This record gives sequence, structure tokens and C-alpha cells, in this order.
Amino acid sequence: MGETEFIEVTTLNTNEYTFTGLTINNDYIIQVELVTSEGTDVKETETIKTEPPKVTTITLDKTNIELTKGGTDLVTATVLPEEAIDKTITWTSSNEDVATVDSEGNVTAIGEGIAIITVTSNEVGTVTVSCNITVTPPPPPTAGAGGTTHTAKQIQYTWEELNSIAKVISDNYGTGEGQVNNDTAEVNVSINGKADTLGIGDWTTVNGKKS
Repeated sequence: MGETEFIEVTTLNTNEYTFTGLTINNDYIIQVELVTSEGTDVKETETIKTEPPKVTTITLDKTNIELTKGGTDLVTATVLPEEAIDKTITWTSSNEDVATVDSEGNVTAIGEGIAIITVTSNEVGTVTVSCNITVTPPPPPTAGAGGTTHTAKQIQYTWEELNSIAKVISDNYGTGEGQVNNDTAEVNVSINGKADTLGIGDWTTVNGKKS
């Protein structure tokens, strides 16, 4: 309980008295002495403990975020009041197929759509705040986007072979086989055992005509 300090209070209100200047999470001994009009002296002693305030508010530095698929961002939460003892929080996503979030507020865009990131106080479950995440597809690659230009050439595949993988190529970006490299707008493919690197401007022939 720390140092002993005596404060004398005189009041005509026998029902209640408000003490000010008490510190949180501390023990105090309150002694009440009642002197009646007849001169009777009655003393009562009570020990009280001041409790720390509970969490009342959570604020976020961002409430709306737009990301492209594969993008990331950081959301920072502030828990109030500062004097609250348990300021731990839980992060959740309404749709992890769209966006995920870790315990530090790092958001990762997984797929197209909308997700709501919710932050909840572990001490007071009704204290929450949210951030809206909108995920859009990445922009289509352009030749030389990363400073490397693709040299157009005639390719060995038939039109039918190209059609068989067109959908796969259009939906994937990266550096692996079947994925478009955003830096060069090139894609490594293997069709019917024939491997090649394709890019913007390449052509093949259909019935003897360039296409």
C-alpha cells in the first residue's frame, strides 16, 4: 500500500464522499469517524482498491484501403485510454480469400473482392473498429515495363495450341512457367512438349498467313 498518508475530511453529507487524487491499481485504507449531535464518536475502517480503467476505444490509422492482388499494407491500431492495463487486441478478416491480416496488422491481398478487417479488444469484446479492404486485379503487363524490351518473333505453335493456354496465361503473373513476367511482358510456356518464351508482338501462321 506504499506510504501512509492521513487526510482529514469534514463533511455534513453522511451518505457519500468523493476522494480525488487517488492513483490506479493501488490499495487505500479509509477510516470514517462519525460524530453525532449527541457527541457520540463512531469509527469505521474500510480497505478499498482502485481499479485501472478498462478499454473504451480503438482507433485505426486507415479505414479504407485499396490493393491490387498480391499487394500488402500495414494498419496501425491505438487502444485507449492510455492507462488501460489490458490493451491486447485481436485482428480478423471477414473474407480470407480476399485479404488476410496478422496479429501486427499486416494486410495481404489474396484475391479480388471486398473484405472487412476487424480489430477487437480482448478485455472488452464490445469495443471494436474496422477497416474496409478492396482488392482489384493487377494491371495487364506492358512490353518493357521493367526496362527490358521483348523482341517480337515468329513462334512455333499453332493457333489451336495457343488458344489452349490463353486463359491460363491471362490469369497469372510471375516468373514461372505459364506466368506473365511484369518486367518483360514475357511468358515461359511448354505446349505439346515444345518449350518457348512468348511476348507481345510474337506471331504464328494460320493457313500460311501471319497471325
